[in-house]
Amino acid sequence: MLSSPAFGKADLTNCERELIQFAGSVQPHGILLALREPQLEIIQLSANARALLGRDAPSLLGNSLQLLGGNISAAVSLIAASTELAEPAPLVCHCTVRGEAVEFEGTVHRVAGRALIVEIEPIAGDPASAGIETVSLPSTKLVEHMNQSIQRFSDASTIGTLCDAVARRFRDMVGYDRVMVYKFDPDGHGKIISEARNPRLDSLLGQHYPATDIPQRARELYLRNRLRVLVDVNYEACALEP
Repeated sequence: MLSSPAFGKADLTNCERELIQFAGSVQPHGILLALREPQLEIIQLSANARALLGRDAPSLLGNSLQLLGGNISAAVSLIAASTELAEPAPLVCHCTVRGEAVEFEGTVHRVAGRALIVEIEPIAGDPASAGIETVSLPSTKLVEHMNQSIQRFSDASTIGTLCDAVARRFRDMVGYDRVMVYKFDPDGHGKIISEARNPRLDSLLGQHYPATDIPQRARELYLRNRLRVLVDVNYEACALEP
């Protein structure tokens, strides 16, 4: 029987079997808390609790979310009571960190029969100070952009036209150098069927990639969690405890 390599231990010969769905860690710019309902008892959290919440993980484990102060417990309770949370719901709250109120944003979702998952990160005053380049649209402009985008998507008569519109409108909104639409073939390989890019970049439109480019387990994760953000590609992961 072929064994599955642990997360981070795979190579090109066995990446298809890597246990990426059990990474057991998070990126350090945010914190993950697993809660037992209905008392919102913290049963697992990432090891960066001291850095982001001002408390060591052992002091939080087994305690109520109320221990974090602020309105996080009330905000999470309200969300948990209002929906099944099969999909992540947005959360904005504040906690008391070293005696001061700190605002956080993130999401809440439920793993049926197991835990309520809260993922939050501090709201930075200036994204550029964290080394993150962003394109910021005023709220009125953002609403106008979204309305125009939805209209273009609705007017698309073919999948190709729709993909082109999605790539262009998304790049206009976030300012990335390149936005691509990647199509998975039932046989496993993939193809870039649309792109919007900075003219200084070479085009990747029409490029084909083997099934090993994005292994099957990674594809399954994309279906379960459609949004993935890397704040720093050189980050050191924070393990979950326990």
